[in-house]
Amino acid sequence: IDVSNITIRGADIVVIYREDGSTSLGELFEAPDKKKRKRKKSESKDKKGGGFNIFDQEEFVTTLGGLVIKDSRADITLEKTGLRLRCADVNLELSSIKIDPKKLEETNSAELELGGNVRIDSTEGRHYGDLVIVGKSTARLFNPGTGDAEPDIEGDFNLGDESWLNTNVPFLTKAWNHLRILEAVGIKTSKLPEKATFGRSQSVAAHYHLGKVTVMKPLSIWLGDWEFAALEDSWLETQTDQHEISGELLASKGASVHFRSVISKGLDLFPKKTRTEVLGDVENQLFRDDRLLVKVQSTGEFSDPKIRPVGAIMDLGDTAKDAAKKLLLKKAGSFLDDLLGE
Repeated sequence: IDVSNITIRGADIVVIYREDGSTSLGELFEAPDKKKRKRKKSESKDKKGGGFNIFDQEEFVTTLGGLVIKDSRADITLEKTGLRLRCADVNLELSSIKIDPKKLEETNSAELELGGNVRIDSTEGRHYGDLVIVGKSTARLFNPGTGDAEPDIEGDFNLGDESWLNTNVPFLTKAWNHLRILEAVGIKTSKLPEKATFGRSQSVAAHYHLGKVTVMKPLSIWLGDWEFAALEDSWLETQTDQHEISGELLASKGASVHFRSVISKGLDLFPKKTRTEVLGDVENQLFRDDRLLVKVQSTGEFSDPKIRPVGAIMDLGDTAKDAAKKLLLKKAGSFLDDLLGE
């Protein structure tokens, strides 16, 4: 089959990712019961059969110049995560497709260009934010080992200025509450703002495969004058709600200035020659671009995350002791040099 182009306009697409890992699209690709399947890899007894498998279509060779979906809508529900994505003005173009089951390693990719407005709601009706996205990605369509339809997508999508997140998202509220640990060292956090906007990145670069979304470059958001970034290789499993996020929190300028003043007062108690070295260690470990840096780790269920600081606020006493030891060794070394020289 050689098709130059297929265009779909004004489609309403509804997809449900169920808690058991199946999707409502599965039935769409069910093979007839009377058809004998010819998989290269036998299925597990616990795994339900069905779904489109390219190895069942040994004579199936197709070239598709482009699949275009214009001015359409999509409603995607993630039951386990409790999220509903309502996508409007969806424009999608899948191009450069050629599929040959006998040459699947060579003919199993496509280019994807996507744009649209995404409204993020909870399944209970709370509005969690809006995203305006546009960008490109590459996709592997089938598992080359089993022949199953198994999209593997890598993309980089820009976020419009209108994009924002509601800070009532459980992950953000829990993360903010954990900032109270900073009050022990004299840093007071402000009230969590109602909206979070996207920070330095202004884009989302991610990899999707088998329900798992992995961040490919840091994704940052602004919470007032505080910035939080999910670092590369952070991931979320959409079907199970499990996640692991390595994050960085940059404090506001006001909080950073206040913390630096607290440190300076404490350093006045140290010997003058030790003070400079201690201050240098503090700056290197705790500050970035004049802002206090706190590293955090989040694991478990995304709707009920377990968040903990990583590399807690350093012990200034230990740092002072190390600096004093170095100073003592330096003085002892000079004394021995003079003695041996004489």
